[in-house]
Amino acid sequence: MTAVAARIENRLYGPVRDEPIMNYTTVEYTSTPPSADIPIVWCDFNAWGLSGDPGDNCYYSLHREQIKAFSSGDTVFIYDDDESEVGVPEVFGCVARLESVVFRGNAHLRARPESAVWYRGPRFWHSPVGD
Repeated sequence: MTAVAARIENRLYGPVRDEPIMNYTTVEYTSTPPSADIPIVWCDFNAWGLSGDPGDNCYYSLHREQIKAFSSGDTVFIYDDDESEVGVPEVFGCVARLESVVFRGNAHLRARPESAVWYRGPRFWHSPVGD
């Protein structure tokens, strides 16, 4: 098991820690959506920084089917659904670069945000039926 895999294993299955899932103080939100050319991938933002390495601001839980179309080095917009303070459906997310990481002997992709500026607002893309 690699050192990164061991740290991920410990974060996933080790003792519960009292630490934030994300440092929101370093994130700035904008209502300007990213370029329409950037592909969209759903992300579970709770799976953050799992390697335990200092500076690991990557997200590890990406949509299994959507992520199959991409490779390490690709740029995507990772997002999750949310609601505004007044209950209106919206999304939040960021532009991220995909990186390869080995976990439990298998290659996976993780997403590293490219900026501390994140989008928050209505969906700016058309979703397939059932999404």
